Amino acid sequence: MAYGVKYRLEFSDVLGNGKKIEILKNNYSGTVLPLIGTGDPVSIKWDGDDDFYSPIIGSTCTINLFVTNEVQYENFYAFDEEEFQVKIFYKDASNNYQLYWAGFIVTDSYKQALMSPPYQISLQANDGLGLLETKFVGIDNNDVFDITHTNTTTLAQNLITNCISKTNLGLNVYFSTGVRVGNQLTAYVENTTLFGFGSAKYNEKLKVHNCKKYLTNVLRTLNCRIFQALGNWYIVSNSDYMDNDFFEDIFDGTIQQEVRDEDTKRLQTELDERPEFRIYNNSAVNTSDIELDVFLKTKTDLTPLDNDLTVEYIPPAKIVEDNIKQDSLNNFIKIGNLDPTFELPTNEWTIVSNRGTIGEFDFVSSGLKSFKTTQNTSNQSTFTEMLKSNGASISGVGENDDVKFKGTFYFDGTTNAAVFNYDIKRTHGSTVKYWNSTNDNWNNTTQNNLIKIESDNEFQSFSENMTMDVTSSVFQFEIIIYLPYAVSGSTMSGFYIDDLRVEREFDAFKDVTYSQNRTVNSNKIDADYQIVGNPNTTYLRRAQAQNVQTSPIATTQQKINDYRTHLTRYEGTFYNNNKTPVSLRNKIWIDFAKVFIQYPSQQTGGQETNRIYTFDSVSDISVGDYVTGGTGQSKITTDIQVTQVVTGSPNYIVLDTDLQITPSADDVFAITEQSFVNFPISNEYPTHEPVSCIIDSMEYNVKANTVSVVMHVPNQGEDVQATLRQSTQ
Repeated sequence: MAYGVKYRLEFSDVLGNGKKIEILKNNYSGTVLPLIGTGDPVSIKWDGDDDFYSPIIGSTCTINLFVTNEVQYENFYAFDEEEFQVKIFYKDASNNYQLYWAGFIVTDSYKQALMSPPYQISLQANDGLGLLETKFVGIDNNDVFDITHTNTTTLAQNLITNCISKTNLGLNVYFSTGVRVGNQLTAYVENTTLFGFGSAKYNEKLKVHNCKKYLTNVLRTLNCRIFQALGNWYIVSNSDYMDNDFFEDIFDGTIQQEVRDEDTKRLQTELDERPEFRIYNNSAVNTSDIELDVFLKTKTDLTPLDNDLTVEYIPPAKIVEDNIKQDSLNNFIKIGNLDPTFELPTNEWTIVSNRGTIGEFDFVSSGLKSFKTTQNTSNQSTFTEMLKSNGASISGVGENDDVKFKGTFYFDGTTNAAVFNYDIKRTHGSTVKYWNSTNDNWNNTTQNNLIKIESDNEFQSFSENMTMDVTSSVFQFEIIIYLPYAVSGSTMSGFYIDDLRVEREFDAFKDVTYSQNRTVNSNKIDADYQIVGNPNTTYLRRAQAQNVQTSPIATTQQKINDYRTHLTRYEGTFYNNNKTPVSLRNKIWIDFAKVFIQYPSQQTGGQETNRIYTFDSVSDISVGDYVTGGTGQSKITTDIQVTQVVTGSPNYIVLDTDLQITPSADDVFAITEQSFVNFPISNEYPTHEPVSCIIDSMEYNVKANTVSVVMHVPNQGEDVQATLRQSTQ
């Protein structure tokens, strides 16, 4: 699709920062027409779940316009959902417009006042993540059903080209997952083929997942989330979204203890946070790697509004439990033909003499494709080959093991009598046999088996047992399908076949529950999803772990870390003091301190117990200010005020009472205008949170330049001790 701008509105927010709304129409190349905005022309909302580990955070944009006698618009509700695209822009520090948000107008949510002009209309657009539920994940040529196949598709390729790109917005994807594959710092999880295997695209019954389900499974496997921010897609960790230099220091062992205290000191002194992002374009090509500052601080960057900032303390978790579905992993071991669902771009079936077609038809049992023929035979003794499978090996089949021939078919028409005709050819070594369905035995010649078509105009499933009479390390099977038989007088518009396979009945992979258990409180955090990749061979490395772990263990450890104590969650409205709008990629540090000062590593001014020395500036400190802070267990717990500020070498402040603690080198103290010693923000630091918050949901009012956010404080210090339990379901 080629979109051209049809409508445009340029305006400024309350700070005078330039903003722009554009509505683009498919294949439009005419004059750009004006939009007349209301006093509240546009807002954008990201709806996060109460469970902030939920992986998909979709967004919607509401545009409020006036219709006047001079300015009128198209009937937006009369077109397809991707006919009109919406783009929201902001002006950067160089006064250039940058994309903030993109989506498509949702035609079933158009509203207007029933009156004469001027009257107001409201349009709603969404970012397409929710609509992925209506689209099937793409199957590529690496997704053959063959355990010996060498997969070359990376996770990023699978996610982007087969899933995210189907939002049709053409946006880049930024990855910051917080885990690596193996023990290598540069072994990025999105660049590995371990999570790219096609078993993740199917459920245990061979049904192809829709894109939303597939995306959910992938991101739950990695404890990540996806959202749109500043004109790009972001995939980031729900728990380990942190500064890259700090991540590397933990990863290589430079920081091993008091991880969270070290992170607090870093925030206090550096006032920035720069995660590393790997950027992929819409074709899944890695275009660059970049570190971006995502840090925002209350009071300086964000001003709390309306006294509506509230804090919630969620009890610690006694159990974190992930219920993992693994059954789909069996399909690629037990199925003996390469493409049972007819989904692969490259045909893995032999169609004999053009007697049928593989394609996207009205009648499919799974995915998008099936096999269709419009030919049949009216002679029940005639067996004309129509379709043959390209075989994949099934290994380790023993004598008396059950192997099944399964599939579905659909007779489109009316029939008095009809049958589905087939043969199963088995090869091991130089021995070739054919299965007789009536006697359940193997013979030297074709057997011309049949299944009666019980009804027309509906899918009929079948499952035929084939008992093995010999043991072999490797069997090759070939499915041979003949033209269907229909008695004279029947009508047949088409005969469709889908999900056709030979499979060995066994379960190498069973559903497993992974749980981390502690003896605290009673809160339980759980999740259900289909795992991506083989958990027995896929090892991830979190920075804190200092060793590799399977993905379910890594994920549940992150969650139990977050809930080691009461988890803090904030909700409130802020005024944005910056030119760049707030987005979900930002992290917000709840900090009410006026200034931070660091105790010197060398004490040159004496040991007075009512003084704090520092080489930092004291120009912002006033008599009457309050002092809080300290490190570890040595924190100020009572009201202490400044009585004198002295500039020297080092500088120092005099206090109205003794510190009651012995400062250590590099301890950091917070200076505030108010007493926060008893303010219930944090048990650790009375004036500020120890680390910055991850935003879980947000609403941005573009004109008012305000954001309403819900956000949580992660707690990824040293791993909390818990008992890991695995149980097979």
